[in-house]
Amino acid sequence: MRKGMTETDMKPADVAITASASTGLTGLRRTSQGRFEQLTEVLGRVHRALHGIGGDFDRLTRLVDEVGAARGGTGALRDACSSLAELLGAAHAAISVPDLSHAIVDGLDAVETLRRECRQLNAIASMTRVTGYSLDIDAIEDYIVTLRGMIERLSSTTMAVQEGLVSIGTAVRQATGQLGTAASCARMAMDAQRQERTVPEMEAVCGSAGTLAEQLRGSTQSNTAVLMTGIQFSDAFAQRLDHIETILQAADAEPPAAALAAAQISALAADASEMLAATQVALEQLGTIGQAAADSLTGDTGAQAAQLLAGWRAELDDGHQIERLVAPALEGAMAAVENIDTVIADARGNLETLSSTALEVSLATVNAGLLARRSGSAKSAMDVLSTTVRERADACNELHHRCRSSFGRIDSHTQQADFSQLSAEAGQLSTLIARADADLALASEMFARLEAMQQAARQSAATLQHAVDDGLQLLASLPELIAEIEAHVPKGADAVLAPEDAAMLVPFQSLYTMDREREIHAGLVGETLRSATAAPVAEPQTLDDIFF
Repeated sequence: MRKGMTETDMKPADVAITASASTGLTGLRRTSQGRFEQLTEVLGRVHRALHGIGGDFDRLTRLVDEVGAARGGTGALRDACSSLAELLGAAHAAISVPDLSHAIVDGLDAVETLRRECRQLNAIASMTRVTGYSLDIDAIEDYIVTLRGMIERLSSTTMAVQEGLVSIGTAVRQATGQLGTAASCARMAMDAQRQERTVPEMEAVCGSAGTLAEQLRGSTQSNTAVLMTGIQFSDAFAQRLDHIETILQAADAEPPAAALAAAQISALAADASEMLAATQVALEQLGTIGQAAADSLTGDTGAQAAQLLAGWRAELDDGHQIERLVAPALEGAMAAVENIDTVIADARGNLETLSSTALEVSLATVNAGLLARRSGSAKSAMDVLSTTVRERADACNELHHRCRSSFGRIDSHTQQADFSQLSAEAGQLSTLIARADADLALASEMFARLEAMQQAARQSAATLQHAVDDGLQLLASLPELIAEIEAHVPKGADAVLAPEDAAMLVPFQSLYTMDREREIHAGLVGETLRSATAAPVAEPQTLDDIFF
């Protein structure tokens, strides 16, 4: 009450105004309570949508890390493919050199000459037998039987060596063709691998996702306080209006209460306007950064992650292509090489037999010489025959050396082809391909996870945008409501009260549940707000505490 004014001086109109204000606020309190409850629900939806998008980014970062760990084996696969391609080329070059073919031809030529020598030895043996019988030389039959046995062994061994050389020639041609095909396929596959692929580096994908996640996290954290204030204010708004309504009801009996109601209404309207402005800015910022994050997850960053996975799958497919193209040819080449090794191993024994048999034939001529001395006048004829046998045996021994040389050259070239290393590399590639099969399944599963993340991000972005739109629309309707509340400020209420009027307001302090109300009351009566007894400090509440 103004100084010098009594209760009887209070105009009837003023009393009517306070009474109608109290009555009007009841409806506004219910309306505002419903609006602010809607605002709380909308802010909760915004927070949940942001929480979902942030979770999608965290999962994307983990997914990229998993891809990086899994792709470590892909490098080994690519290296194995490259190494195998080089070995195939080297093996093909080693086995297709002209000298290898020349060695086989030289060996076959020597064998053919050996066969002619064997036929000549058989002819000489027949002549020796006829001569021996005509001259009635003792023991000639035993000599001829022994000589023919040696010649037969020499001939059969020569045939075995010839068959071995023919087999080697066939195997070499087969291996050359198969290795050529395998090497060509490997080169084509490696050329396909070397084609430029615009696969982003993992660091770039992780960095992009991490930067956006950090921006989203920072924006959410910086605006969380605003959202928290909005939610808490929404809870407090109806209470403060209820308290103001009670004060207005008392204004009929205690006119200074009108001034208190006016101060509380003005402060409430100012606080609400400030909160609404801050909440609007926060919603707009969160909507922008949330939409940008979702766009990135479904756009650039998501696309980069998809490219990363696609590049990895392409590398695995390249390895499969090499195996599919190379394996059959390599299998045929290895079979041919094994045949060559087997023939060369058998040839060593046959060559030893050739050498020893040729020596035996040569030594057998000693017996022919002994028989010749018994032949008297036929001695010269027997000497000629035994000399011819010895010459043919020496020729066979010389041809044996030519065959041995040919086999040595063949063995040298096949060793240079390093088929054992080639076989080991092929085995390693098969092992890596088997691992790649599991990796391909993992990559497919990761693709599914990425698609699920992107779909979730789209849904979260849509939810966020709808919540932000709803929030902004709701905020746009609240200033009018606040203006209606502010219109209920009692007319003619004092801004500052006299001490005796201020004393009449002391009972209203028991109404207050918020420091802001106490602060307005203290300002009106010209007092300093006293600090309440310190209560135990609780853990600060977060939006997650409220919504989850």
